[in-house]
Amino acid sequence: AVPTGDCAAVMQPDCAAPAKPLSAVDRYFHVTARGSSIRTEIRAGIVGWMTISYIVLANPSILSLASRPYDPFPFTSIVTATCLSASVSCLMIGLLANMPFILVSGMGLNSYFAVTVVQGMGVSWHW
Repeated sequence: AVPTGDCAAVMQPDCAAPAKPLSAVDRYFHVTARGSSIRTEIRAGIVGWMTISYIVLANPSILSLASRPYDPFPFTSIVTATCLSASVSCLMIGLLANMPFILVSGMGLNSYFAVTVVQGMGVSWHW
């Protein structure tokens, strides 16, 4: 029997050619070769974004605990930094490492910094 599917994408010499040519995105990210599809990856990206989108507001809320009246921690700057750092890290892991990972700031270290270091130890959030 002749194998079916996208076995040519995984470079098996005795496989039949795929029914349709692979897209540039599929060739670059090896989506089919990894047993997935573009549609599945798009849905996974949407679900992943919905799962971590709360961090855009949670991170600044936690770090705002480090503010003092005389030494404010600007909320909008933290939102911007959170979005930019997540965007850059996700693009880098996707384009350079060719991995479908979502990278965002962790809440544990933010809580430790704001509550323990700044509030508890009295250290300013400025370096």
